[in-house]
Amino acid sequence: RGESRPSTEREQAQAAARLPDEQYQRLVESAQDVIFTLDANGSVMSLNRAFESLTGWPRAEWIGKRFSSLLHPDDVSLARHRFQRVLAGEAQSPFELRVASKSGDYVLGEFTATPQTRNGAVVGVEGIARDVTARKQSEQRARQEDKLAALGVLLGGVAHELNNPLFIIGGYAQLAKEKLDQKRYEDLPADLETIREAGQRASAIVNRFLGVTRRADVPLEPCRIDVLVNQALDLLSAQFTL
Repeated sequence: RGESRPSTEREQAQAAARLPDEQYQRLVESAQDVIFTLDANGSVMSLNRAFESLTGWPRAEWIGKRFSSLLHPDDVSLARHRFQRVLAGEAQSPFELRVASKSGDYVLGEFTATPQTRNGAVVGVEGIARDVTARKQSEQRARQEDKLAALGVLLGGVAHELNNPLFIIGGYAQLAKEKLDQKRYEDLPADLETIREAGQRASAIVNRFLGVTRRADVPLEPCRIDVLVNQALDLLSAQFTL
């Protein structure tokens, strides 16, 4: 029965560190993830070949420089906090930092870090960084697609709701015009009142929609279905009798 494979990047790094120096170096250089070491002051002590593939920077250019200089300015505080905790011997869950590439863009790396010890004392940080840029972009696109799909459903519902009062407004406006042409002035107030009420309902629907898009707490009002149905029937009846 063979040995079980290490289940985490940290265990893999610890297993690799137990290999003979030459074998360990070959493993580090062939790794797809960036493997690096920092001294206690945060200066870069070593980088493997994957760093060059990931960022486009020659690794020799960064040896001896502050690791924080590679990071997005907004991520420097988080990096310092995490690495200080590692130097204090505290285990850290994986965390994300944006690393500058030579092209001027930023690569999103998922970092794991462990204390580097010598004679039982912590002298620096050993870390692994995995490029998760493509994965995060894919997740962001999926979230945007979900939002657009939800917005489509919402807009469809709003359009469906608006159809009722708009139908009433258009129909009764036409009736009012015909009665005005026929000088049936006594019938106009009832039609205009129906138009006004339908306009208020349309406005209430729009306000509810705006409340949802702004995440506002908009109160819902009860709707008398029988009133809407009777108004629609009256409108249809009037259309056929005129």
